[in-house]
Amino acid sequence: MRLPSQRTAATLVAVAAGVLILSLFLDWYRPDLPSYVGRRASNVPTFNAFEALERSDVYLVVTAVVTLIVAGLLLASVWPASPAPGLVLGVTSLFALALVIYRGTSRPDYLGFGPLVDMTLQVGWFIALLAAASMVCGAVLAVLAGPRFQVGRETFERDQQTDLDPSPSGQAVRKREHKEDS
Repeated sequence: MRLPSQRTAATLVAVAAGVLILSLFLDWYRPDLPSYVGRRASNVPTFNAFEALERSDVYLVVTAVVTLIVAGLLLASVWPASPAPGLVLGVTSLFALALVIYRGTSRPDYLGFGPLVDMTLQVGWFIALLAAASMVCGAVLAVLAGPRFQVGRETFERDQQTDLDPSPSGQAVRKREHKEDS
């Protein structure tokens, strides 16, 4: 199986981040109120993310903008030999996905005519969920297609020549020879 290039993955992440921003303007919540009272239709309001969320909407916009900037830098080949852009895309995409899932599972309450009324999810939240999941998929592809963290081969070869063994603490320790007494 051949992976797409890092530029293709960055394009997927950038488009998904743009869709996430646009989904914030769509309806996310609707109060659980009947659409008809008797034979008359009732006007049940719907709320987009900016109207219903307190600070989560700002976090989503900032996360999507940071993701767009990093994806743009990756598309412009600013960091061609670094795994950092893929990792940043992964972190921001996972944060956006977690926040969208959180806002879907802990919906705000609607203060109607007395008691609190639960809210149902609308199409905007589902589009945001799909966009955030696409961002995560694109970020995973960007990490897999991008360069890896590497330990310098020269360091490893030098330690082998000088008979040093790297310890878990990061310092080289002289190898001990164990001789059996016969």
